[in-house]
Amino acid sequence: MTATFEHDSDQVLQLYFNNNEQPLEVTPEHPIWSVDKNDYVPAGNLTVGETVKTRQGVTTLQGRHRLAGTHRVYNIEVYRDHNYMVSLDSILVHNSKIQSDTTTNSNLSIDNELLPSNLSDINIENLRRRLNLSDKDTVAVANTDIDGLSTLDVYGISPSVRKEANLPSLDELYGTERPIKSPRTNALFTRHAEEDILNSLANRIDSLNLPEQDLEGKTINIHISNQTGICTACYQGLTNSNVPAGVIKQFSERYPTLTINISAEGGNARPNRNILSIRNGKILE
Repeated sequence: MTATFEHDSDQVLQLYFNNNEQPLEVTPEHPIWSVDKNDYVPAGNLTVGETVKTRQGVTTLQGRHRLAGTHRVYNIEVYRDHNYMVSLDSILVHNSKIQSDTTTNSNLSIDNELLPSNLSDINIENLRRRLNLSDKDTVAVANTDIDGLSTLDVYGISPSVRKEANLPSLDELYGTERPIKSPRTNALFTRHAEEDILNSLANRIDSLNLPEQDLEGKTINIHISNQTGICTACYQGLTNSNVPAGVIKQFSERYPTLTINISAEGGNARPNRNILSIRNGKILE
């Protein structure tokens, strides 16, 4: 290494690769070696499904997301070859810059190109391994573009899976008067993974003290492991306003300007709905 560089940038991408829930954060013009194109390609021009070179061989881009706000970024100069490996995946990059479509085309947006299905399936498996969870349902993971909110430790786990892993209950985590709580009293319909992850998200959003306008247009994606989709207790109230609101409607009405997308691993979120989208307590058609 012969030199280091740093500057502030409002164009930082998060690139997600195979089996790694930790993204590579990079500016759009930073060159990454594409195996498919046999050349260095600006990070902003990589497409989901494209293969890149690593120290171990190759890895595939599963999703990408633009970080909001301005961030400090770093680069280094390497003697002679000017290339080096970065991230836990040891991805081959170059220290020069190449113009990217994301910086030359103002109409190109990649904010929502985090693929909910493939990426979240990987995150669910990573979560199971990280917390030593069984393969039982239900487990839930999330990602979001809310400024300053990291979802690395945001997850939902059903009571039986929690108990098997010796994890604290929802009552212990969030209290019996938690902000998001099932309206049912039967234990079979309370403390579900959906209730867990929505309370985790609510705690983090509230801790940021963001004004409502800062949540305007922001999105939360939730992916659950249950192939049968969202249970009726959690879904309650979204199609019938005459019954007490379930946890999804409660959360949505608490943050009315947020869009919430929910998908299920290997199935539909609800019958005939691959992804359920909600805003202000109402289903988006």
